[in-house]
Amino acid sequence: MIKAVNDTNVWVSGIVWNRGAGYLIRRHWEAGDFQHYVSSEILYELIRVLP
Repeated sequence: MIKAVNDTNVWVSGIVWNRGAGYLIRRHWEAGDFQHYVSSEILYELIRVLP
């Protein structure tokens, strides 16, 4: 299983747009193609950045 840590920019682009690298990464994660790891710092930044 592939393990990945993506930064806030990847998550925001994957959530906001339905095209591009962030979107493809999100789709592969949803399909279970890899296991995603996240730090508390990234979670806090996502909460701060997303409306």
